[in-house]
Amino acid sequence: MDITKEREDMEEINHFSHKKHPLKIVNSEMIANATLENHVGGVIGCYACQKPISSSGFAYGCIQCRHFMHKACAQLPLTINLPSLYEHPLTIFDFGSIKDFRSWFCNVCCSVNQFKGFCYNFGKPEYNINFNACIECCVVEIARKAEADAMKKEAGMKVEHEGHPQHTLSLQLRPAAIRCDACKTEDKGLFYICDSCDFWIHKTCASLAPTIHLPHHPDHPLTLVYSLPEKFYKFSYYCEFCKIYIRRNDWLYHCENCRYFCHIKCALNAELPSTPRDGPSTSIADEEVDNLLQFPMSNAFTDTLKLLHSGMIAPDDDDDKKGMINHWSHRHPLILNVKDQADMSGTSSDRVEVCHGCVRPLSLPYYSCKLDGCSFTLHKYCAELPLKLHHQLHPAHLHELTLQHRPYYQCNGCFSHGNNFYYQCQTCKFYLCVNCAFLPKSIKHKSHKHPLIQVIDPEPLCSACNKWSDIMSYACKACNFILSKECAMRLPNSIAHRYCKGHEIPLMYPPIMDHPEDFFCDILYFEINRFDVDATNILYSGDAMPSVGTIEFNKVNYLTRVGQAIYADTIPIWDKKSGKVSDFTTHFTFIIDTQLQSTYGHGLTFFLAPVGFQIPPNSAGGFLGLFNTTYTDSSRNQMIVIEFDSFVNSEWDPPYEHVGINKNSIHSVNYTSWNASLHSGDPADCSVSYSATTQILNLSWSYGAGNDSRENTSLSYQVDLREVLPEWVTVGFSAATGANVERHILQYWEFNSSLNIVKKSKDNSTETKLAVGLIVPLGVLVLGGIVAFGVFLRRKRKPKQKSSETVTLTSINDDLERGAGPKRFSYGDLVSATNNFSGDRKLGEGGFGCVYKGYLAREGMAVAVKKISQGSKQGKKEYITEVKIISSLRHRNLVQLIGWCHDQTQFLLVYEFMPNGSLDSHLFGKKSCLEWGLRYKIVTGLASALLYLHEEWEQCVVHRDIKTSNIMLDSGFNVKLGDFGLARLMDHELGPQTTGLAGTLGYLAPEYVTTGKASKESDVYSFGVVALEIACGRKAMDSVDPNSDLGLVQWVWDLLEKGELLSGVDQKLNKEFDGKQVECLMTVGLWCAHPDRSLRPSIRQAIQVLKFEGAAPNLPKKMPVAMYYAAPDVPELSSGSGGASLTYTSIDLVR
Repeated sequence: MDITKEREDMEEINHFSHKKHPLKIVNSEMIANATLENHVGGVIGCYACQKPISSSGFAYGCIQCRHFMHKACAQLPLTINLPSLYEHPLTIFDFGSIKDFRSWFCNVCCSVNQFKGFCYNFGKPEYNINFNACIECCVVEIARKAEADAMKKEAGMKVEHEGHPQHTLSLQLRPAAIRCDACKTEDKGLFYICDSCDFWIHKTCASLAPTIHLPHHPDHPLTLVYSLPEKFYKFSYYCEFCKIYIRRNDWLYHCENCRYFCHIKCALNAELPSTPRDGPSTSIADEEVDNLLQFPMSNAFTDTLKLLHSGMIAPDDDDDKKGMINHWSHRHPLILNVKDQADMSGTSSDRVEVCHGCVRPLSLPYYSCKLDGCSFTLHKYCAELPLKLHHQLHPAHLHELTLQHRPYYQCNGCFSHGNNFYYQCQTCKFYLCVNCAFLPKSIKHKSHKHPLIQVIDPEPLCSACNKWSDIMSYACKACNFILSKECAMRLPNSIAHRYCKGHEIPLMYPPIMDHPEDFFCDILYFEINRFDVDATNILYSGDAMPSVGTIEFNKVNYLTRVGQAIYADTIPIWDKKSGKVSDFTTHFTFIIDTQLQSTYGHGLTFFLAPVGFQIPPNSAGGFLGLFNTTYTDSSRNQMIVIEFDSFVNSEWDPPYEHVGINKNSIHSVNYTSWNASLHSGDPADCSVSYSATTQILNLSWSYGAGNDSRENTSLSYQVDLREVLPEWVTVGFSAATGANVERHILQYWEFNSSLNIVKKSKDNSTETKLAVGLIVPLGVLVLGGIVAFGVFLRRKRKPKQKSSETVTLTSINDDLERGAGPKRFSYGDLVSATNNFSGDRKLGEGGFGCVYKGYLAREGMAVAVKKISQGSKQGKKEYITEVKIISSLRHRNLVQLIGWCHDQTQFLLVYEFMPNGSLDSHLFGKKSCLEWGLRYKIVTGLASALLYLHEEWEQCVVHRDIKTSNIMLDSGFNVKLGDFGLARLMDHELGPQTTGLAGTLGYLAPEYVTTGKASKESDVYSFGVVALEIACGRKAMDSVDPNSDLGLVQWVWDLLEKGELLSGVDQKLNKEFDGKQVECLMTVGLWCAHPDRSLRPSIRQAIQVLKFEGAAPNLPKKMPVAMYYAAPDVPELSSGSGGASLTYTSIDLVR
């Protein structure tokens, strides 16, 4: 029977790859008993895909001929038709039938496959056509096609939903970032839209369960309601999780019995595996409550051993009488000191002595060694710690008190490196620092009326910070209240803060009426338990990509690959002005799978590098994606690397696989042996910490399956990070393979940094006062004349102008407030966000207004606020244009408009904040020089944005003001094109249209200057000028040669004529660039800036050449001259940001 016609599991099949005998169902035992030649690294391999056959389950095989295949591979169809891959049907082909087989090339994923097996093929030798597609690519495309067909079928159906009973809903197939009317959040995904109104909901929100059970509310189920029930209108309610006020139109999960409300998003994120109520019932008598520790305290509670010292946890008082003891931790007798030795001798010392038990400064009473010359000391309460301890975190075994002989250990209670003394379970290798061991079992916190009891919960959700905390927490047995150990004990009752000088800020308990989210922490901390495709906090390059909640760094079975994943925001490591250095700690879990090969490589790294760091060229294999032959050990490197190196490179590695710490080099400054194959496929928990006080970088790792007792699993290295790293760095991971394969996976990442740098304004107050003193008197005279003239004009034009402006602004309100994009802010909100538009918040200033940095506390995000100058008619016009156009655009390389405001005669625009500023500040200003790889990435990103505007959006958008000052860079140096105040909408089919001349000199196309007709071609001209500026590091209108008035385009064209194109590259790059890319970019720049618009490429053609997917243009050696005709008027200059701008009236014929 032909397997392609019958897909049921059959005991026996006939297969084209093995015509001698039928293939029968075989199990793992039958396969293991056969002596096989067809294997992968000693493991049975599938004949079709050459991947190992699992040791469990069934496969098809012929025992006699030693021919085995996965069931799925045996059931592959003989012919497939996938137009998305190839226009012709593809037929399955067996490379195992070729005798002189070497390798074959997949035309889809561009991989070279050196193993035999199946592929799908279309071949026409007479026409020299041979198209191959590997099975993996075809299977992915088949699944994608099936999913798309199902989506199309679903999209054709009209859906009725209880949350919007008035009209039917239709599924939209194109993912978009919308603000969902159900969960009130903006996510990129599929959504339902109402056929009759502006109702939008996510596809996931449309399929919410009608009832759910939450561990936080175990007594009753929660029911989904689509608005607040009317009987609750008289009272105010808050979400049980986020503590935000419940609005009447919110979708909620609700318990009517308990008046319990929570937002649907909060409910779905609160999936706790256990609750504080799951443990045995524990009660505290009322008379015992007064004896409990009361929190919060005046200072952060950090040392539980001080309780012993103060008698709150009393040790055995019988030992107080002993003046000398023998302690298990020291070989000599110890003498009790009740008076400081310095006082007894009459001398003092500046040296601070510490206890060898808790590693804290000594305080009386303490024990010291009897022998002269021995400096061993021990606090009295440390000497009296019990030798054995039962603890509820690990109740199965006793814990023995141990002196730390190994360099570092990790406490299983707080996940941090603890004291010299620690409790250890010898059976399970369970560690508990003495701080965690003696935390009080019960406490009383002012934020809650009931006592709190120490509980064990794998993932408790703290009621204070609403974050998942350590497994040790404090919970109420009478209700659902729970506090993490950190929030319960280490939050003082008040703090001093730089924003509130002279007063202390008290600790408040939620909900705070109308302001539940006004308090935030600006110490850097993030924790990522799942790496999702839509998440924006991780940036990927190379092969790295999110996969099923993890990060896969390399394509398995492909050679010489590199993958990199970095955190999207930059991290402050030290502050040059104050000299402060950050303490930081990071934990991550990773897997290195050697694929059961005898040879494998090369490894995975965690690194700290300068901002903007990218994968260097030729950095695969032993360079681990961080270095290459040019910069293996260069002083140019500024990098700290933790490497898990699974391949020995004799040039720089020790003679064995190792874990190492690297400084500015591929050579490890400290390392230890490590066996990757021994732990292949096992999750490794790694901890890296740095102490600014000791300047010691600590590294430790462990495997859940257990470590070999002979292995060293920790390293340390003393280093001053100020001498190695810049002030701000990028943190992330890199992995690479070479001539062998290996799989690298990141499962979890947490990072915590203590340094909080406040960037102060560099404005000179003296110069400011002098400028004010000169400008104010002159400004008063000028202002008087302007006011008089303005009153005259206002009386003549006020009625008509006010009516037109009111209609336009009302239209904006109506259009945007119904949509799901930018939101309207009140003027008061933006005044608070920018500290009343303080001068130290100013980011820049243009012809129509200023831009300020602000922080929206309610949204929890930094923003840039553009304030249009009052009285600027052109500025208001640009404001209206920008709000209307950019609010509808959605692209990764366009600046996102967060909101707008036109209250109290003020016009303001709110954008996402760009930490790295504008492109011109890096090319021509004092900011860091951009390396070549970053520049090429910026050009392609800008081209992608233009392609979206010109061809991919529903209307053609002509920007009209593309220049380096309007190109912004986010924290990952990704391009964000902004300033759409001059943009115009056009139909895709229409040619150039008269819009009036506007833009910046140097970036304007010749035909646009002469005719005033903006077009896609005029935008492409501006793009070409920007491309040349990026390559050359010179401004479009600056005189390059002091003896010449040539513009940048003419200058580069002269270099092309001389055959010296590469001599025009930015000298700040120090000749560190890819010559092929430079030549390509400068050629495309001249092509786009061609004087004749008909000879310019479309932006799509330019992208193809930049990606080396299209042929480079054949440009003339000399710059051509084109003729254009125009109306007989003259352009007027007007003020604009970033250079002299133009506003068109009309112009004569020019050449």
